[in-house]
Amino acid sequence: MISDPSMFPVEYTQVINGVAEELLYYDKIAFQVYGENIPLAVLINTFGVKGIEELLEQQAIEFVLWTPMVTYLVEDIPGVLPLQSGNMSSKAHCDPEESIIRGLKWMLNPLPRRYRRTLTKKLEKVYKLPSPEAAQHAVEFGYQGFEANIFAQFGLPKTKELTELKVDERAELCSLANECLELAISASFKYDVSMSKRFVGLNRTEFQRLRNAELIRNVTDILFEIEQVPNFKELIKQGIIDIKEVPKIRGHKSSVKFRSWITQLGTSTKAKGIAKEYIDSIANTKGFFETQQGKFFKTVVVTAFSGVVGGVIGGKIGSFIGVTASKLAEPFIDLGLNLLDAYVFEGLTKGWSPKHYIDKEIRSLVERKK
Repeated sequence: MISDPSMFPVEYTQVINGVAEELLYYDKIAFQVYGENIPLAVLINTFGVKGIEELLEQQAIEFVLWTPMVTYLVEDIPGVLPLQSGNMSSKAHCDPEESIIRGLKWMLNPLPRRYRRTLTKKLEKVYKLPSPEAAQHAVEFGYQGFEANIFAQFGLPKTKELTELKVDERAELCSLANECLELAISASFKYDVSMSKRFVGLNRTEFQRLRNAELIRNVTDILFEIEQVPNFKELIKQGIIDIKEVPKIRGHKSSVKFRSWITQLGTSTKAKGIAKEYIDSIANTKGFFETQQGKFFKTVVVTAFSGVVGGVIGGKIGSFIGVTASKLAEPFIDLGLNLLDAYVFEGLTKGWSPKHYIDKEIRSLVERKK
């Protein structure tokens, strides 16, 4: 929520810019919606009707209609467990069509009735609803985590029984259970979450796939730094990329290929040298596997992850929370050269390389603004 109304324009701009960045980094992002789809109205107001149509055609956005809820007792009741679970029952909270209809009423300029019906049908197809048991399972995990003293590192050690927790401890347990709920639902839809999530840092098998949510962003930023061009955040901040042009830019064939390539690169900030060699080798006639470094590059880790854009707009406009989505590829260790070699060869035969994308799509935008 926004505590200072005077800061609303600044924070609103930050959220919008963040969404635009995510759309450029990732194949798809998902928005967590509570009842009326206010994020939809914000997206249309930002990108325009045509922009939303493009994003839907690109399968770039999804909406998760958030029905589950976990609450805690605010009064001390001896012998009663601290958490409760349930699901929203109002039509706007459990019916995608109603959520869309109410969300569209938040638009600055209402859409014609006929077009609203057409758009609503398209949007219903990109809605997802969590399992009805999700909240109950989150509460159970909350209890189990407390009993196993997992939450000690988060400031909630097991020094008493569940029924003896004070109100502030119950609130913290509820917060942890809700965070678990978000992670569980994200995993069920094959989404990834922000590294800021506390549970992601736990050394637990079930969270392994959620741990590297910033991989794609980090790798992309590394390559942009190598090529001495601003990253997407700076490109938007400096006005080099017009936000309204984001749907069009991300839809370019070269952009699609770059995102596909980057999700399969599976590198890190320590891989600057090999990333540079790799990009240069693809751009030149000499292939990467003919270079000195390429001859020793025998292991390829292929993992597709996405990051998160978390924005909160309070007050009159309501909540607006984004969760990125991506196609998750399982890690392949010791994959060998065949798959990557074939991938590179295919890119060369089609006259494309990641360096071409940076030069033609990104550097050209920077030069145009000089």
